[in-house]
Amino acid sequence: MSTGIWRWTRADDVGLRVVIMVGVLVLAVRALWPIGGWLTGAPLTWHGRVQAEAPAPTAVVDGATVSYLGQVRWEITGATAGQWLLAMVPDLLDLIAVAAAAIMLWQLLGQLRGGEPFSARAVRAVRGLSLVLAGWLVLRPFVVALADAGITTPLRRTGLEFVLRLEPLWLAGFAGVIGLIAVAEAFRVGAKLRADTVGLV
Repeated sequence: MSTGIWRWTRADDVGLRVVIMVGVLVLAVRALWPIGGWLTGAPLTWHGRVQAEAPAPTAVVDGATVSYLGQVRWEITGATAGQWLLAMVPDLLDLIAVAAAAIMLWQLLGQLRGGEPFSARAVRAVRGLSLVLAGWLVLRPFVVALADAGITTPLRRTGLEFVLRLEPLWLAGFAGVIGLIAVAEAFRVGAKLRADTVGLV
């Protein structure tokens, strides 16, 4: 008879591991996809940071087409290697962060599957997840702003413009960091209680 208590099963473990691997693979393809356009000489497409950059729906600036369709869209013909590399940096940062988080999740799943959620290794995995998320949230706005400045500055008549913009989800992400820290602390307390109990037996 079923007790109605949910338990971590092998199917849960395998399913989540497959999702993790597919997620990392998709981000890897996305991060490296621009290399194809670079090698074939396709125009570089980049979405800018400031609406004021596009005074009209479409404009041409030094061979680059700039349009505004909800956000500024640069289409740069004959982009340099440096511009292509800068355009790839934000997605590469995403890939590194997700790969690091995947490693932490993989370790945590190993503990769950072995029936050891309250262990030092599980605590380290959850803390690692919180650090990865916090690092990504702090670095990404600066990385995107620097990439935007590096890509579009040669095309601007006004020269260098550095724009740092924080999205609403940025604050929500930090709420997630706090949640992960709380979970790590709960795991730490559980691990300590378990160690104390084992010592009494």
